[in-house]
Amino acid sequence: MLASPIFNQEKAWKLIGRIVNLLAVKLEIGAPMLAMYLMDQPDHYTDHKFKMLYWRSYVMEAKQPWLDDNKKETGHKVTLMHHNGRVVEVSPVIDYMYRPHELQYMNVYEWATVTHHVRIPKSKRSNNDNVESEDDDMGEGKRHIPKKGLSFMDGHPLKDTHYLVVNSIDEYVVPNLVGETLPYKDKGDKEDYCVTMLTLF
Repeated sequence: MLASPIFNQEKAWKLIGRIVNLLAVKLEIGAPMLAMYLMDQPDHYTDHKFKMLYWRSYVMEAKQPWLDDNKKETGHKVTLMHHNGRVVEVSPVIDYMYRPHELQYMNVYEWATVTHHVRIPKSKRSNNDNVESEDDDMGEGKRHIPKKGLSFMDGHPLKDTHYLVVNSIDEYVVPNLVGETLPYKDKGDKEDYCVTMLTLF
């Protein structure tokens, strides 16, 4: 018996779906962006900005308190920076963990959509990054963050040199979820799905 064209078309779509999911993981670009390439659609829009969101890092951090020491997940990527004579680790996860009190209500997805951090201009900082002085410990009140800026909480490694900005309403930022394929509600590990959804949304 010959397969019907509808059956073949359905198989083709499933195959394309699998290819998109596999390539999205390997290339670290989001599945929607990859699908746009495959369908020969534009990959950018003038009124939208795309921001990479490595969602797995946030989920790994959220799971840490409940894992045994020998089961703790590794692979959380950070950027190492030289700051005030020492090396500090910086990542979007750290930015989210030490977000300002005014933004404690925000979930990760909304956070990625509406915020970005900015360096305080040197003319507005009380001390030089490369020179340690007594003002480093006492310079808290001397920092000048613009009116629209928000200060990170204590403990953030770049609290003295960076601040947070909430995007204006007319800025359209779309998080591009990259990394592994998001877990499915009806397949695989249900607990992993629940933790991921609770972390992101």
